[in-house]
This record gives sequence, structure tokens and C-alpha cells, in this order.
Amino acid sequence: MAKLAVIGAGAWGTAIANLLASNDHEVLIWAFEEGVVKDINESHENKTYLTGIKLVETIRATSDFNDLAEVEGIFSVVPAQFTKSTLQPLAELNIIGESVPITICSKGIENESLKLLSDILAEIFNNPLVAMSGPNFADEVALGKPAITSIASENESAAEFVAGLVRNKNFRPFICADIVGAEIAGSIKNVIAIAMGMAAGMELSESSKASILTKGLNEVGMLSRALGGRKRTAIEPCGVGDLVLTCSSQKSRNMSLGFALGKGESLDEILAQRKTVAEGVATTKAAKRLAEKYDLNLEVVSLVYSVLYEGKKIVEADFF
Repeated sequence: MAKLAVIGAGAWGTAIANLLASNDHEVLIWAFEEGVVKDINESHENKTYLTGIKLVETIRATSDFNDLAEVEGIFSVVPAQFTKSTLQPLAELNIIGESVPITICSKGIENESLKLLSDILAEIFNNPLVAMSGPNFADEVALGKPAITSIASENESAAEFVAGLVRNKNFRPFICADIVGAEIAGSIKNVIAIAMGMAAGMELSESSKASILTKGLNEVGMLSRALGGRKRTAIEPCGVGDLVLTCSSQKSRNMSLGFALGKGESLDEILAQRKTVAEGVATTKAAKRLAEKYDLNLEVVSLVYSVLYEGKKIVEADFF
């Protein structure tokens, strides 16, 4: 049994906490909202972000980083654009041992700097960094449904340690040495999912949607290689596995957002109705800038950018 911290109590953070606690680890989940802390501690449920799922009763919640002293592992599930501002105060407390692995469970690229989350965390921590990314819906993982995931790190022992924390009969981790490729795949698939949602909303053919998925996977590989990732990572759970899941179900926040766009709703209208973050909206900006920086022809990324930020009215031909 290990003492572990999950930072971020959205749906995915709560699901990870439940997974770890079901593996008999001591789990403390940090939440920004006091109401979420109270609900988890008193009713063993995250009524704001993961309603209707009873959590393992040993999970404790806090909004005080000082409570994270002496943890043996950290899982960061803070939205990408807020990762640095949220975790900087924890780093400044200097209460986390440098041998404690920090596992990145969020997906995205910081817009301002165009940095991956591993690059950002490397600037404020001296800890081993790991990324957990795969075809995982929060509610299904929280309920113990069978799933696989990638555990990616340049530090093999850290990856093995984290894989051991999450592994059980229904959750199988696969070790991957390419953290850059895993992060790019996890980030860009959200942009591709918006495109797939638009196609579904417009009622394009199944063949058309398969074409978008194929082009999208190629764009993930192109950008990954440009940033130093490995080609093989595209066929890992964090690559094609996550892409297929996110692009095939409206349980995906990104695909459902694209679906609404395809039905004619505006981005402002869609966002006003939501309380959770669709990371693909912000990631699209970073992906477009990275494509320009590395002179890459990312057609799907460019299309999503033009719809989200340039007011383009999409037609079927735009996808080809």
C-alpha cells in the first residue's frame, strides 16, 4: 500500500483516485472547490463532476497542499492551461521528495509557451515524470470496467512503479518509453475528436468519418515526430486506442462539442452550457501554432481552428 495524492478532482481525477483506492492504496485527492472536498469526505461522492458513482470510502479530500507531505506518488489531473499556476505553489512548499514520481494525467499543450506538460513540470520540479494516457472514460474506470492505458516515461523505474500502482484485473497498463509521443497523441486526439464530432453532426458518411480518423492519426504522428517523439507510439493505447475512443462516442466532451458545431450551434453557445473543460478547444490553438512553427500541413487541425476561431462555416468538402 502506498500513500498517493491526486491533484484535480474533476471526473478523471476522481476516477483515478477511485482506481488507486480500490487497489488498497491510501489516497488523498486535492480539489480547488470546497464543496467538492466536503461531498467526497462526507458522502463519498463527487456530486459536481462524477455524479451517481459511490467512491471508495477510504479516499480523503483536501484543498490544502500541506496535506500532501510524505506522499509516495502524485497524479496531476489539472487542466493543461492551469497546470503551472496550480502546481507552482506546491513546488514552492518544498514538501515533495525528489524521488516521488509525478504522473501527468491531463492532456493538452500550454498555449502561451507551446510546451508539453512534462516540459512545464520539469521547470518547477526535479522529480521523475510519467504520463498516463489511453482509451479511458472516467465513469467506466471509476466503476472498474475493463480498460488499458499507456504509462510513458524516460525513467523506466518510475514507469514500472506507476504501472504497479494502477494495475489490477480490469485495468492494464502498458509501459511506453516515449513520453513526448504519448503527450502529443493525448493532446491532438482531442482536436481530431472535434472534427469527427462536426462530421457526425453534419451526418457525413461512415466512410467520410473513417477518412478523418485516418488523416487525424497521421497528423498526430507528424507532430509527434517533429517534437522528438517516436513513430511507434501512434499504435500504443495512448495513440490509436485513445483516438478511436474519443472519436467514436459522444461521451467524449470534445466529440460532443464538435457534434453541436456540426448541428449549427456556435462555440460560445456550447461553452456557455458546459461546466467541464473540452481540452481540444484550447489545444487547437497550440497545435495550429506548432504546425506553422514546424512547417507541417495538418489539414484537420487547420479546419478545426478555422471553425473555432475564424468563424468558418463548414461544408462536407472541407474535410477532404
